[in-house]
Amino acid sequence: MSSRPEWTRTIRFRLTVTYSLLLFGLAALVVGGIYFGLSRSLDAQPVAKTFDVQKQYRGITVESFTAAEVSDVERVVNYNTLRTLRLYSAGTLAGLFVGSLGIGWWLSGRALRPVRGIAATAEEITATDLSRRIRLGGPDDELRRLADTLDGMLARLDDAFAAQR
Repeated sequence: MSSRPEWTRTIRFRLTVTYSLLLFGLAALVVGGIYFGLSRSLDAQPVAKTFDVQKQYRGITVESFTAAEVSDVERVVNYNTLRTLRLYSAGTLAGLFVGSLGIGWWLSGRALRPVRGIAATAEEITATDLSRRIRLGGPDDELRRLADTLDGMLARLDDAFAAQR
């Protein structure tokens, strides 16, 4: 017997993880592509060199500050912008992954709801009473065709048992 919880061995769980990983992978490719493109097109570096400037009035230092070349300032702004983009992208991707798990769980639950109905009805049918039918409503899709096929099989079995009686 497996040590994993029962819910992790369900189709719903596998569908949820598959949906989430696909969505997360696509989002990571998009965000990574944007970041890579920006990082290649921008000249981004931390502060390279600065110099001290003193403002003097009649030989007396009035003010002192650190300055840098305009091109160096642009590189620093680009560097800080890319760092911020990387931070926000990671946070957004983490949020997207958690959100995609929730959405995947909800979507897979909706997709598998007819299967639960089919299984519940099939469990109620006994060999002595084959008159019960699934009669699945909803769209005409694979699950509805499966339910209709099972209903047809039950009708044939019911007729065969009736003929034998």
